[in-house]
Amino acid sequence: MVSNIGALGLERGLIPLSPYTRCPIIIGIGKPREAPVVRDGELRVERVVNISMTFDHSYADGTQGALVMRRLEKIFANPEGFPDLFAGG
Repeated sequence: MVSNIGALGLERGLIPLSPYTRCPIIIGIGKPREAPVVRDGELRVERVVNISMTFDHSYADGTQGALVMRRLEKIFANPEGFPDLFAGG
């Protein structure tokens, strides 16, 4: 399940699991914003977004959660790849 908390103007949030959703993982995507970033030793302003994840440890462990977050980081770092990611056929 993905929760678009950014649509509510929130930059970040912690989304609790509910036993009624029957969803073992919830990913929260915050509101994009400009922030100072150091890249290749240079300070610049870039668009960033906070991504949070809550998951049931009986379903997945921290290593699996970290791998999912690393994959999401790579996807969001290369937004030009989104069309290929969701292309049908």
